[in-house]
Amino acid sequence: MNIINNLPRMVHDALARYGKDVTVSRKQKGDYDPDTDSYSQTTQQSTTGKGFLVDYHDKMRREGVVDMNDRKLIVLSEGMDFKPSVGDVVTYEGYDYQVKDVKTDHSKSAYTMQVSI
Repeated sequence: MNIINNLPRMVHDALARYGKDVTVSRKQKGDYDPDTDSYSQTTQQSTTGKGFLVDYHDKMRREGVVDMNDRKLIVLSEGMDFKPSVGDVVTYEGYDYQVKDVKTDHSKSAYTMQVSI
């Protein structure tokens, strides 16, 4: 077997073993009431997983590919109740980050998120 075929399993094992707790939270508006021009009560949904936060390469920052405050968060998809999406809030090591972009790897074992404080 070559390393490319084993890469999803290696990422999964590393995240499961060394990843830190991550909570993804999403606020959802209730139903719209045209008579009152408002939404019913907003609810919050959350799910947890394991992941780690890394910095983007300085070249990406210099070239404007990512903003200065952006970080990359890689989270194991296993056990999460929903896929993170743009606008969700992620809590990692006590800090809240806004999700700006989400990608799923080909094996669907992890989400890679561009997040900003």
